[in-house]
Amino acid sequence: MDRQFLIELCTTDKTYPRLEGDFLIVECQLGDGSRIELSLDIARETFYKLPEFSVNLNRHPRLAGLPHVGPSGGICSSDATRSQPNPERPEQCIKETLDRAIAVLDEGIAGSNYDDYAEELNAYWMMESTYFGYICDAFPSRAQTIYAAFAKIGRKKIPCFASSKQTALEFAAHLGDHSNHTADTIPCLFLQLSQPLSFPLPTTYREWDEEIGRSGKHTQNKYRSFLCESKRKKGFIILGVPSESRRYIAGFLQDKTPNYHGFRAKTPKRHERALKDLSYSKKKALKYHLENISQERLFNRGGSGQGLYGTFGIIGCGSLGSYLAKSLADAGASKFLLIDDEVLGVENVARHACGFSYIGENKAQAMKKLLEKDNPNVRCTSFVDDANLIIDNSPQLLNNSQTVFVTAADSPIEYHCVRALCNKTLTCPLVIMWVEPFALVAHAIVLNKPQDVIKDMFDENLAFANPAILNSGDFLRREAGCQSSYMPYSSLDVQAFLHSFIRVWGSGTTIRKDRNYHFIWTGNLSAAGKLDATVASQYARMNDYSFSIERID
Repeated sequence: MDRQFLIELCTTDKTYPRLEGDFLIVECQLGDGSRIELSLDIARETFYKLPEFSVNLNRHPRLAGLPHVGPSGGICSSDATRSQPNPERPEQCIKETLDRAIAVLDEGIAGSNYDDYAEELNAYWMMESTYFGYICDAFPSRAQTIYAAFAKIGRKKIPCFASSKQTALEFAAHLGDHSNHTADTIPCLFLQLSQPLSFPLPTTYREWDEEIGRSGKHTQNKYRSFLCESKRKKGFIILGVPSESRRYIAGFLQDKTPNYHGFRAKTPKRHERALKDLSYSKKKALKYHLENISQERLFNRGGSGQGLYGTFGIIGCGSLGSYLAKSLADAGASKFLLIDDEVLGVENVARHACGFSYIGENKAQAMKKLLEKDNPNVRCTSFVDDANLIIDNSPQLLNNSQTVFVTAADSPIEYHCVRALCNKTLTCPLVIMWVEPFALVAHAIVLNKPQDVIKDMFDENLAFANPAILNSGDFLRREAGCQSSYMPYSSLDVQAFLHSFIRVWGSGTTIRKDRNYHFIWTGNLSAAGKLDATVASQYARMNDYSFSIERID
């Protein structure tokens, strides 16, 4: 960096820069005529991120709490996701940041950027919060009682807020140490404010009473009554705060209203009396930064917000089934029925969603742990039973599913499922999936209505009648004994197949819900010759990593 050029660039009739060691100090004249000093540690500048000037809030306390001014005096002058520095022009970048920092302060003093403060409430609230918690489901739309359960993580107790006791407890169990979580909930008050929060943010009990009162006497009385009626020493107040483009959730913890002679226990007047008591009214509420971890929020942030709704049954949680479950969860599915009676072995790890730490566990139970650990919104029911027994004895478990996927690579199970669908023992849609050698081709038969595809598409040995690889038997490998045979393919290709299928199937347009289809996907099909695989002519015309869909009903 050319320091002399930087000094010349930053010198104007209202800015007077100087160097003190590695610090650039700029004396600035603000729009109201006042003078301040801004500083920047230029030795620490990497030129690959936006610089940030700071102001000494001890010397200039009136600037504390202005929009875009942090608690330590740092001035956020630009949105890093929208503005990027030019590493080849660091002096100009510092100059532009200085000009913007001064403008931010001028706007804050004039009150012209208060809308920015409201829009960025979450960031300001987080800076002032000592504690944090989680919002676990959809926001209420009006004042009501919600519940908190505590996830115990080591020595920490993190509150999980939800509209029902059960939801709060479930999230606490999923987020905390699984063997060490709260067994009960506490009632909390949710208030929907009609006005944005005032600037600067309230801190004391009196300030919060006045702030909530701006949204109307009814809202204020709800707040006061809750604190009067609380059976606990402290109570959580959760606020829905409006802004122009969204709604924020903020929360704080404060003491319940003290008892006073002559006042009924549950009357809001008792709280009004408490606010005249300085030992109570000047206490500071404990702000909680609340992260919304609901499925709705996560998938609005992760994409279109359109998830997969309902329960998805998966028979067979091996390599194909495990990655199917993971892909469905990535697409927004949050409820699963997992069925597999086999144990995860060392030989499975290279092409299974569960890693080495799950070896020795039942595959369905391992997938349950993995999915629920990755996303606390996910709920799985796992069975270690033979799927045939469930079809015969408890078909209602499967019929509660939005769709049942058969990924067991087991012809008798596939036969059993199709027969159950045809005789209406199974009443939910069925998808049978399998992969041919080296994942050169993969298939999904989608049965949205009963159809005897075993008769139509399979031979007398229950083998698919029109395979892509005509010499599949040449590639069946065995490690130790007759129960250890397997077909070679990589997890990367399995995931590519599943992503293609879920994208098409989940859209509900190409694959309609009232028809049956055969989905055919190709991997690196052009490599078949090198692998000594003989490709059937009807597949040989397909391109690598493509798919086709045919109606079969």
